[in-house]
Formats: sequence, C-alpha cells, structure tokens
Amino acid sequence: MSTGNHPKLFETSTPLGKDEGQDFIFWVRVTPKSRITEVGKLIADAHGEVRLKINVSAPPEGNKANEAVIELLSDFFKVSKSKVIIVSGQTGRIKKIRISDFSKKEADSFLG
Repeated sequence: MSTGNHPKLFETSTPLGKDEGQDFIFWVRVTPKSRITEVGKLIADAHGEVRLKINVSAPPEGNKANEAVIELLSDFFKVSKSKVIIVSGQTGRIKKIRISDFSKKEADSFLG
C-alpha cells in the first residue's frame, strides 16, 4: 500500500477526529488527479495518526483539488460548503479540516 518515500498506511477502525467547541476537526489524506472522486476508508500511518482517505479527479494546480475536497466533504457530510474549511495543508496531501457547527457524533454516523 505504500509507494516511494511515503509512509505505510493501514486501514483502521479507530475513530476519526475530535470535537473542538462546536466544530469537528479531522485530518484527510488527498490524492489529486485520481480516476474518480470519492471518500475512501479511514487509514492510519505507522504512528497511529488517523486520516480519512480522499480521492479527487481535480489537479492540484490553481486550488482546484482543494475546492474539490471541500465540495466532496460537504456532499458527504451533508453540510454547506461554507462550513467546510481547510485549516492547514493547503499545498500538501495531508490536510486539517474543520466543519463548523458539526459534531464528531454526527460525523461518526456518516462514517458508519
């Protein structure tokens, strides 16, 4: 499951993210220029950091992949795009996401 110099990633059932005030904070690992746009499985790296795997068909140039991530997550969690914010990682594959006025309990219901 690993390629090149990337750390090994493993599927996990460990819960994703945490509540911070009235918002839900979590990490994603994005693969741009994918064949399909989809929310994938929960994955953990060798250090146990849990992330939601996301594939988007948009390229990383011109903020297109970030816009696709926001749109995909808003559709997946059924919230408006304005509530989904990329807090950090705008230029990398690993991104910290905040969903305003949304709880971990609500997120867990979508992640099954």
